[in-house]
Amino acid sequence: MEWYTAPFVLNTEDQSPVEHDLSTALTFWALEDEREKGGGFIRKKQPEKVTCVAVVHRPILILRYGSAMVAFDGCGIVRTRVRYGITPSFTHLQNYLISGTWTSKPESYAEGLNSHSQQFERVKSEYVQELQGWITNSELLGELSRLLNMSVPSDRNPDSIPLSIDVVQARTALSKLDTIKSHLRNEIIPLKNIKQKINECSSEVLATLNRERNSIDEKYNREVERIRPSVLQMKEKFENERTEQRRNVENRFAGRLHELRNRRDAASAKIDAYDPDSDRQLKGGIDRQYSLKDNAKRRIRELEDEQEEQINLVNDKYDALIEEQQEQIDSIERRKQAALEEPNRKTKAVDGANSRLIRAIDELVKNHESVVALGLSQGVIQSRIDAADFVLYLPTVYAELRESSKARTILVPPRQLKSGKGILGGVKGLVGFKFMPLEDSSQSLSQFPSSLFENPKVRLACTTLASRTNLLRGPGIISSLSSGTSKMESRGWIKEKESLEFRKRIADNYIPQSVASISITETPRSPEASASIPEDKGLVRFVDFRGTEEWVTIDDLDKRRQEDEEKFAKVASATKEQSQKKEETGELLSLVYDAIQDFRPSRRYHNEFPYQTELQGWLKNKFPSARIEIQTGSSRPDIVIEDIAIEVKGPTDNNALNTLTTKCLKYSHYYNKIILCLFEPVFSESNFKEIRDGIAQHFPHVRVIRKDTTY
Repeated sequence: MEWYTAPFVLNTEDQSPVEHDLSTALTFWALEDEREKGGGFIRKKQPEKVTCVAVVHRPILILRYGSAMVAFDGCGIVRTRVRYGITPSFTHLQNYLISGTWTSKPESYAEGLNSHSQQFERVKSEYVQELQGWITNSELLGELSRLLNMSVPSDRNPDSIPLSIDVVQARTALSKLDTIKSHLRNEIIPLKNIKQKINECSSEVLATLNRERNSIDEKYNREVERIRPSVLQMKEKFENERTEQRRNVENRFAGRLHELRNRRDAASAKIDAYDPDSDRQLKGGIDRQYSLKDNAKRRIRELEDEQEEQINLVNDKYDALIEEQQEQIDSIERRKQAALEEPNRKTKAVDGANSRLIRAIDELVKNHESVVALGLSQGVIQSRIDAADFVLYLPTVYAELRESSKARTILVPPRQLKSGKGILGGVKGLVGFKFMPLEDSSQSLSQFPSSLFENPKVRLACTTLASRTNLLRGPGIISSLSSGTSKMESRGWIKEKESLEFRKRIADNYIPQSVASISITETPRSPEASASIPEDKGLVRFVDFRGTEEWVTIDDLDKRRQEDEEKFAKVASATKEQSQKKEETGELLSLVYDAIQDFRPSRRYHNEFPYQTELQGWLKNKFPSARIEIQTGSSRPDIVIEDIAIEVKGPTDNNALNTLTTKCLKYSHYYNKIILCLFEPVFSESNFKEIRDGIAQHFPHVRVIRKDTTY
């Protein structure tokens, strides 16, 4: 098995990647620089000490799979679920189609197709094969391919998180997948053949129905054509009679209307010509002329209304006669539609059933083909390496920052320099902590390191490895940071003043005192200090795990560190034995209560499940010998440790408080001790006091923990 190590930092112009020691030095400097400013990843909350900076390698298995290369996450966190269905038996469907009994029974044929459609639809995603570790995300694979093509062979297997998925397990998973793919591959051609046969049979059934519909069309069309000439002749006759009768009505009223209009016009003319100052007077006076005019107008309206009424009667009469003729044709059309209703219904049923079954078969074939393509066209990684199987170690900078009450962890994935002016501008950008993802639109690789902490076991392994390879512990601080800053200075990436400032910062401020470590300093010592320290310039300062400081030679350094680690292991073992004894003697409740009190979540949570998941990991680390189970469902507690039930509530409002007594009543039947953990309290203080006092009075075996922790 060969192994390769990916670079930590890539350059936008595809120049040489930055070495690990240099990139780690840059990352540490950036963390410290941004911690002072309160920017970057570090919140504006002082003070925080960087206590651990290390490169944690995540193993990625690259396996030859046929003519392609596939990638497996060695930590087993990433996983691919393959959903597939086994095709139902073709025998009944094939026999049914071959028999030909359905040709004269379209409805029965449609019912048969629908029945088989249900079988195909049901099995489309009936089975699930989970391939733990297999990476199929195309975006992530593209980024890994890019890192892989810039990787370099490792002289030895680098320190990395232990493999949860090894090559044998990955090969076994691929073998299982091959078995599934072989079966599905053998089903694709028969599925396509049966689809063709179904279409042929449906076409035959639909052809019979189409012939029946065409026959009905022809029958009624002939009948319409037979009566159409007589209907048109009668309609023309009635239209002529209507025109003649309307003309007679108009002539009958024309003479009287003409006379009345003349009378009206004459009266209007006299009225217009009348002059009241003239000696000539109208016969009967002007009032008579107005009366004649009004009577004429009234009579004209009456005659016009009467004429219109008689014309409407004529129109109604002949409209009815014409409609009666048209009704003969319409009646034939209605009988035609009634005759077509049955074949149309059968056609729609057959066509719908055929489409449904074909769609179900197409979806099953598509699912089969997607599974068969896995590892061939999908889930493939591009590699320039010819090795059959090898491991790509993906470096991730692990940084731990502590303050008085808690610690935070930062995982920085491989990054691309933000560079507009070549390598010089890129590295100076990195010193300013201006990291950019490999692609502006890509977040897969940026999220990949954080997935390490999704699994508590992997998280513990990651933390343990980072602690063991801590850059700030042992000679690593000299070999890595000094080497890195020297390279930066010699290549002109930083100035000598910046390099000295960085070295001084490391020596004076940023070496944690809680672990055994060494440091160098270039600052002059005071006369008092010089008197108490040997003049041998080869001495270095050593601080043991208790914080005791002494100066030793380089030759004695490894021996002193080994002795200190043995002492630390003994103290840790004794502490563990003492905790186990307390558990055995019945003090487990107090220990769990104190552990929950000390728990500080990594971030603010807005619902219970992620909070209780992180709390469970914390408790599992504190009580490795205890049986810890995380529960689901409304009738069981969230976490159980031996006989202690732990219920997590949050964000806790007044409604959540009111449910606590019900939980106490339920759990008291099964557990002797109960702890209620209330995080993110938003309830009223009076309500909380009333509930807490009531629980203390009626449930003395229940303890309530209020988590007011700030984040």
